[in-house]
Amino acid sequence: MTKINLKILLITSVILSGNIFAQLETSTIGSAPGAFSRLGFGARGMAMGNAMSSVLTGEKTAYYNPALSSFQEGNSFQTSYSFLSLDRSLNFLSFTRNFKMGRKQNPDGTYTKPRSVAGVSGGVINAGVGGINARDNQGIIIDELSTSENQFFIAVSNKFSDHFAIGLRFNFYYYSLYSEVSASAVGLDLGLIYILNDNFSFSFVLQNLNSEYKWDTTPVYGQSGANTIEKFPTIKKFGATYYLKDPNLLVSIEWEGSNMGT
Repeated sequence: MTKINLKILLITSVILSGNIFAQLETSTIGSAPGAFSRLGFGARGMAMGNAMSSVLTGEKTAYYNPALSSFQEGNSFQTSYSFLSLDRSLNFLSFTRNFKMGRKQNPDGTYTKPRSVAGVSGGVINAGVGGINARDNQGIIIDELSTSENQFFIAVSNKFSDHFAIGLRFNFYYYSLYSEVSASAVGLDLGLIYILNDNFSFSFVLQNLNSEYKWDTTPVYGQSGANTIEKFPTIKKFGATYYLKDPNLLVSIEWEGSNMGT
């Protein structure tokens, strides 16, 4: 009976924690600029709760950590297209390429295998809403509107040793809100990876450095319009991954904080 009560308590704690986190997301960072770009990248990342900044197995993308590119084996191409309710869409595209160091000859005449020393990754995240009815004062539909928000990124990564890598990601955001109202932003992400051994890896990531939207609504409202600046939240993440090859087991945990108190 004690075990059953303990399980109920743990499940309840998880549910309450999830509800509190959801409320924080909705009330603060969830409504901050660039929210579409913080939902995750692709099915695998979302299925892992987006705790992917220190994961070194499988396909990798600089979305979670720009330092990951140099650990990609071979080239990687990922894309997905989704249909959401309320005429919304969320789409991803990413390409990662690694660069290897040439073989070296050992004293015994054999050669070492080429190893990955650097990587580059580029990608696009697109989110939008279509089928928005524009009506006149009589309520008659006169047009159909849509909005689109996009993030274009390119990342470079370099291994300073077999255990440590640093990466930088450059982001460009473009938000088309209305025919004459749009905004763009640029920003920078910084990522680090440290491999302790074959089982443990750790990460640190800083996202959205110096990113902000600058809006100008005077083309629509004339003298009643205004210039507005919306700053993206600066996010910091610490991640840890445990990988066991046999049996194939991967456990990843991540802590995320922002300058918005979440």
